Amino acid sequence: MDVYMLLFVICIIHGSLYFFDLFLKSCSHYPYLCFLENTGLKIGLFKIHWYTTVFNNYFHKSVRWKPKFWRRWFSLGVWVTALSLPLAMFLVVRTAFSSIFHNEHSSASGRLVLEPMIPGVNLPLSDLSYYVTTIVISSIVHEAGHAIAAVRFHTKLKIHLHLHKEGVPVSGFGMCILVLLPSAYVMLNSNQLEALPPHRSLRILTAGVWHNIVLSAVAILAVFLLPWAISPMFSQEKGLYITDLAENSPFRGITGLHPGEVITKVNGNCPVRNREDWKNCILDAISEVEVTSGYCISPLLLYRDTSAVEFDSSDCCSKADEAGNLCFMISSNNDAEENEAEDQKLMRKNICLPARRVVEDSGIPCKTYFSCPNNSPICALPLVSNHTSLFIIERESRDKLMPKSMIFLGHPSEAWFHVKVSEFIPGFHIIPISAAVLPETILHLLKYLTVLSLGLALINVLPLFMFDGQYIIAAILGYFLESYVSRSVSNKISKYVIVTGSVTLGACLVIILLNV
Repeated sequence: MDVYMLLFVICIIHGSLYFFDLFLKSCSHYPYLCFLENTGLKIGLFKIHWYTTVFNNYFHKSVRWKPKFWRRWFSLGVWVTALSLPLAMFLVVRTAFSSIFHNEHSSASGRLVLEPMIPGVNLPLSDLSYYVTTIVISSIVHEAGHAIAAVRFHTKLKIHLHLHKEGVPVSGFGMCILVLLPSAYVMLNSNQLEALPPHRSLRILTAGVWHNIVLSAVAILAVFLLPWAISPMFSQEKGLYITDLAENSPFRGITGLHPGEVITKVNGNCPVRNREDWKNCILDAISEVEVTSGYCISPLLLYRDTSAVEFDSSDCCSKADEAGNLCFMISSNNDAEENEAEDQKLMRKNICLPARRVVEDSGIPCKTYFSCPNNSPICALPLVSNHTSLFIIERESRDKLMPKSMIFLGHPSEAWFHVKVSEFIPGFHIIPISAAVLPETILHLLKYLTVLSLGLALINVLPLFMFDGQYIIAAILGYFLESYVSRSVSNKISKYVIVTGSVTLGACLVIILLNV
């Protein structure tokens, strides 16, 4: 499914929901109105809201556990968020300069800059489920941080501790889907929040950013620990485990690839240990499509399999009855056989040979006979059409009768799209093939969670309109400037900072999107 088809489906779904919502409301359909009221759903054009108060008690109960811990926890969050603010602003400025003075050298240098993650643009649509899931998790953790910090000691606890209380009640919790982008939110009493001193309000305002930073740290720790935790059952860096093949894939067949096999090498000279190796090997094969490459063979194979061939024909296998034959052009040192005129004539012809025997004879790739050893001095170059090559995948199979190599005649890029693989190889035969997908799915989700949760923290710490940073910067400036200037002057300064930050980041996003 491409981007346009996805947008079309989303528009159809949202349009249908909005139409039926208007229709049932216009008819005053009582069961539907009761359903909306009881569930807290609210449907708009390309927007779906859900609001509930059922979690309010959970937020209040959570702060009753270790109240001293929560005070220290959110105080630490204030310091971490305050320290991350200059780092975030530095990244915005650096991104702005990199975007304005864009050149090939800077883009290829791999410097640390901000980049929006947009499915279908710089993220594959196949990862859309990971993207949406991590956004939901990150948003919920973010808003839960605000809620827990706000209700901390709002209820009078039966614990005689002389601790400050934030005392901002939570009205409710909600989720919103805007087109396809999900988000969470909590409803706080804004008047009571603004009435708090800056050092207390900061515990609430920075709680979301702090929780996102912690979530990102936990996720990246899990990324490193997961392979170790499942190492008794799965191994890595030993090849790629085939989990499935696309329907009607050209790689299917009796001697083709099968789920449960392990890909170890491509084209005889490109080892495959992980997905990155697999991608690089395919890219190398694609780059060599226009450059004819073959395999070294021995003279015995050449003489044994060329008894009934029209050597002068460009399609020398057209009359061959045996399946699996391919036309090869022979490259050899004729001087080595200078006493055998007939053999010299043979070396200059196109010859029909069994493709599998050629590949498996020595397994040594070649472009000319110069790269062939003495025991296999002949280089057999396949004669194939444009944008086509002989693509060899070496695999390990549980079936001992299965050939070691899978020979594919076509474009190497098809392997990337048709063969579904996993970096986790089951260590026991009793582990089903589908189980190899699970650890890779979890690992992929954790990587997305690391990046997107940290990105959500970054965007919320910046002084931007409609984000937490708008209130965080005002509270920080109010805390440090309250002894020197009035609150109105402090508010004006914070507004200037917010406008500058919003304009700068907005300009960065526009320039980045234009350069995509």
